[in-house]
Amino acid sequence: MIGSGCASITSGQNQTLSVATPNCPQATCQLTNKDGVYYVSPTPGTVMVNRACAKLTVQCSKKGYDDGIIQVSSSIKTMAWGNIIFGGLIGVAVDGITGAACGYPSFVPVPMNCGTSTTVAATPLRGLSAAAEEASQAAKCADMAFVGEGPAGELVYSGVCEDKSVLMTCVDDGCSFSEFGQSLSDEQ
Repeated sequence: MIGSGCASITSGQNQTLSVATPNCPQATCQLTNKDGVYYVSPTPGTVMVNRACAKLTVQCSKKGYDDGIIQVSSSIKTMAWGNIIFGGLIGVAVDGITGAACGYPSFVPVPMNCGTSTTVAATPLRGLSAAAEEASQAAKCADMAFVGEGPAGELVYSGVCEDKSVLMTCVDDGCSFSEFGQSLSDEQ
């Protein structure tokens, strides 16, 4: 059977995400993409989501406080390009359909304010690393600020690049960007 041995060389259809509400611990979050609904309770916490080449909406709530809602864009993973070479069009099509070609940032900080100064102090204030500074300047970003450290030690910053809200995740070998923004209901 032609094509029965085809397999994705990307890292699968699932991805673990860490979700935090730095200024509002112990919140409950619902993550939604075109492939499902996932929950983190309480924050900070991790969850396994299905990869999708579509936005992920993250809505966090805590009784007595306003919800925090953001949308995080997926991006095409580097290994997906290898599938073009080694898997051909069939491999690319399979990865596109299953979402394996796309990925979300591994750490998603959701802006909420519960008025607790102790949690703000728990997130150390950091300037941009040299790699983060270089990447933010190359992408024409402004107002980059440290928001937290991901589960693998990656540093996560938020800011504005070319009029879009972004998360910048930096590891030893460089930085990557993912677009995110407030939902339409927050703009009212």
